[in-house]
Amino acid sequence: MVYPAAYMPVYAKSAGAKLVIINREPTPYDGNADMVINHSAGEVMSRIVDLVKNTLAAG
Repeated sequence: MVYPAAYMPVYAKSAGAKLVIINREPTPYDGNADMVINHSAGEVMSRIVDLVKNTLAAG
């Protein structure tokens, strides 16, 4: 964790944002998250990008 950037999830959540954590290991913020995905961020984000591209192409 690098501060003050590590406080961003807390600030965002307190402002009403949805918090999704993508990390291989548990984090101190998992209990505050709306969704936790324990996996490689690169792999998860690649899948999300592919899904969005496919959805846009089909729509």
